[in-house]
Amino acid sequence: MRKKLVLDTCMFLTYASYNKLYRLIYDIEKYDLEIFLNEELIDELERNIPGVIKVEGVTTGDILVQVSLITIMVHTVPVFNKSPDPKYNFLFDRALQTKSEVIVTKEKVLLGFSGSPVTIKDISWFKQTFEVPL
Repeated sequence: MRKKLVLDTCMFLTYASYNKLYRLIYDIEKYDLEIFLNEELIDELERNIPGVIKVEGVTTGDILVQVSLITIMVHTVPVFNKSPDPKYNFLFDRALQTKSEVIVTKEKVLLGFSGSPVTIKDISWFKQTFEVPL
């Protein structure tokens, strides 16, 4: 059975900033992971990619195409409203509505959220569990 995950924007940005998104793509395919994408994540990526790209010639569009290759686009309805920071409610909407097992993030406010209806893990857990070097 495929493992279903929600990756926070920081995951994609971290790998993209070092031009290592191919490593993330490879391991998502290798471990047959289902990674879900929604409009809120795309918007967040579009806003943040230009500030993190360190490689000349790589565009926001290039990164978005690569991300679209390894994710499943879903439409989510805003329902969850109990995140410790409301700007992260969309992560829980995506996770709950896709029946994902884990949200992967580096946001401390989410990592410490004891009332989360979904398991929350940090990037180091993901890199160790799925052997994705940076």
